[in-house]
Amino acid sequence: MQQEPINENNENTGDQDYLDAIKELKENSVPKADFDKLKEKNKELLQMVVNGETLPAEENPESNEEKKARLRKDLFSEDVSLNNLEYVEKAVELRDTILEDEGEDIFLPPNATAADKEAVDRVVGIYKECIEKANGDSGVFTSLIASKIPNDIIKKGR
Repeated sequence: MQQEPINENNENTGDQDYLDAIKELKENSVPKADFDKLKEKNKELLQMVVNGETLPAEENPESNEEKKARLRKDLFSEDVSLNNLEYVEKAVELRDTILEDEGEDIFLPPNATAADKEAVDRVVGIYKECIEKANGDSGVFTSLIASKIPNDIIKKGR
């Protein structure tokens, strides 16, 4: 068996690059049948929008129980790493889902007073406002939240 001599200029790297590119394309590609199916569905939805028709509801919407389980897993799993924005979005979504489902506000302490409820509602409102204004940018979100904290509270914490 004769081995190909090793060239110091590494001429075989072109072949390896080509193979790597093919492998990457295969990993990032979808079967043509799946693509065509999605393309047809997209065409139908676009036609509905053009004709002023209402879009169909999601086929298999997530139940509130599934949603709560997913959010809890995302929030409390050591395997998941969330930035400030993602964490607050999920916490507020979990709160809203539990509040809708069970009538319980997980942000309130036991034996909460009306003042506690008002304070929590105000904070959640600020969170939602900052989430919306951040437009998906965690750094902007963090800055917006920091701007909402009164300076005297920040000074007391030091």
